[in-house]
Amino acid sequence: MNKDTKQAPQKWLDRFSLFEKYGSPSSPEYQNALYSVGFTERTRYSYNFLAFLFGIVYFCALGLWRKTLSLFGILLGLSYMYSSIASHAYYLKINLICKWLRNTGNYLTLHFWI
Repeated sequence: MNKDTKQAPQKWLDRFSLFEKYGSPSSPEYQNALYSVGFTERTRYSYNFLAFLFGIVYFCALGLWRKTLSLFGILLGLSYMYSSIASHAYYLKINLICKWLRNTGNYLTLHFWI
């Protein structure tokens, strides 16, 4: 490790030593080493909960503003797509229920008057 990594937190130093010893996370040696430790150590090596919970803010704090803008744009696009699909699906559901009730009401009215 170089002198820049010596200033990193202990969690990152452990991750770096695991990378140096077993290679990249996609290698079979790394996967075997990762599954040989306990569950808490495995989650400590493979997950970053701050990035999961506060993704955009976390990337801004790290200075990754391009990735932040990309992530924000993707999230805006997904939310727009979801809202447009949900709105149309709700309209179809209500329209179907109204047609069903209208047809059932007509049938019952005609059936009882004959």
